[in-house]
Amino acid sequence: MSIDSGQEELPRQVAGRPEMRESDLEYGRRTKEIIDNVLRDQFGDFFRSQEVLDGREAIPCIYKEGDPDSRVVLVLGDNASGKSYFRRLVEYTVQIGRLTELARIPDGKYPSDIFEVSPEERMEPGSFAALRYGDEAMHSTGDSSLQMVSRTIGWIRDAAQKKPTRDCIAYFDEPDMGSGLRVAKSIGLLIGSLGAERIPQLKSIFVTSHNPAVVRQLLKADSRPHYVFLGDSEGPRTIEDWLEMQKSEEVDPISPEELKKLSRQRFSDIQKVLDLRKERRKKTK
Repeated sequence: MSIDSGQEELPRQVAGRPEMRESDLEYGRRTKEIIDNVLRDQFGDFFRSQEVLDGREAIPCIYKEGDPDSRVVLVLGDNASGKSYFRRLVEYTVQIGRLTELARIPDGKYPSDIFEVSPEERMEPGSFAALRYGDEAMHSTGDSSLQMVSRTIGWIRDAAQKKPTRDCIAYFDEPDMGSGLRVAKSIGLLIGSLGAERIPQLKSIFVTSHNPAVVRQLLKADSRPHYVFLGDSEGPRTIEDWLEMQKSEEVDPISPEELKKLSRQRFSDIQKVLDLRKERRKKTK
């Protein structure tokens, strides 16, 4: 895993956000604690080289820290790169926060609630998914995506008022599904505006997207978010590099067979690390 703190370069004030306040640094610290728990601490095995994988990482990773006060995390990568599993590890971290809250342990390290938009939930059968994401027999896919992001932000605001002592995070995993350029820009603008609101209970905003329009809009609101690139340790080192790569004509296409093979390999590597962790737990009992 490649890690770049980059903090020696960071100014006290950046374009797109007001001057830093002490409370903003608290958001940045809490966000970094979640990232560290996933990439280094409790779940770091998935991002470190392992003997059971012949020295490979289950999920190769590049991580570049953002501004000290940034609560926005861009989680980028190609298909079958491990982004969905990264989201699950963030979810598990929030579960730790929830258990800490239930145990009435004061000053828990992690937020205890998560507001989430994800392809997995969107594709679930039944009325719950239709209620949250809309009925695409009646509405366009882009309309459903935009309305879902807007509703989720509304729920976050409502929760902050009704549960002022309960910290939370937001995770927008491919919120722009089926969106054209204008809708993708609107989604990026909405999420960026949410970050700029400085809702005290909202400690972190994670965003995954394949769409440069979404990313560019987010950068207008937060010019130095945290950057996590998954699936290739030789991939783009910065968000700017990622944006340039999206314009490149030199990126090779991938066949259905190659993508299926890559997906199976990623799943297999993650499972081997899960088995390794399970064996370790048995030995410590």
